[in-house]
Amino acid sequence: GLMFEVKGLGSEINYSGNIKVTSRQLASGNMDKADAMGAISQVSADFSIDGPESQWSSLYPFTIRRGNSRLASVYAGYNDKFVFARWDVTDDTPLLNTADDIQMGFATGDSVGLYFGPAGERTLPGPGDVRIMVVPNGKDGKVSVIGMKPVTSGEKLLRTYRSPMQSADFDWVGAIPGASAKAKLFSGGYCVMVSIPRSFFVNLTFAPGEDIKFDAEVLLSDSAGKKTLSRNFLFARGAEVSMVNDIPTEAR
Repeated sequence: GLMFEVKGLGSEINYSGNIKVTSRQLASGNMDKADAMGAISQVSADFSIDGPESQWSSLYPFTIRRGNSRLASVYAGYNDKFVFARWDVTDDTPLLNTADDIQMGFATGDSVGLYFGPAGERTLPGPGDVRIMVVPNGKDGKVSVIGMKPVTSGEKLLRTYRSPMQSADFDWVGAIPGASAKAKLFSGGYCVMVSIPRSFFVNLTFAPGEDIKFDAEVLLSDSAGKKTLSRNFLFARGAEVSMVNDIPTEAR
């Protein structure tokens, strides 16, 4: 149910009627589940991360918060060939990440990311679950797009992340073929844009009316860009997704 407080009437009055809530409103207010597909925008065939700024204004603006403040606006879209995303991040020390091993970029400073997967509840990852990590490399000025698949029935590119207490195994971790990304600074922060071929996604249907799991994240660095100090998600909450001191947990 819903409760409303209306101030200024001077007395109590009962009202009856219907309230219409759109799928986009539900998507923006549901902090416990993945987003409705209706809020990931279908875009034109000529959409491009090299296109005009105005094209992004038609996409739904997700908001990632840190405490009570807006940390980032995130936009996600798709067409027949690509999945697109953009992050506009507020950051006083922007684009700092000095990873020697870019596949460890989630632990060494600023980065942004996406999570996709088939709809439905489960406790263990399965085919179709994927993490996309976009890492600005402060050493060479490049922006790398890394895909991480815990389970895949296709080609393997194995990687195990270890700590003294546990490990996390992935069937595929590497640079995503055909993906591209770009980053730019603005006053008080930075912008990252990425395009990823739809062929990289398995068991996922990007189409109006289809349900998929979805989340987005922003990771913030220390002032030197050597360590990740915080993980900030659009939907996910809890100690595990906030962890910045255990590599296998951070990799999942």
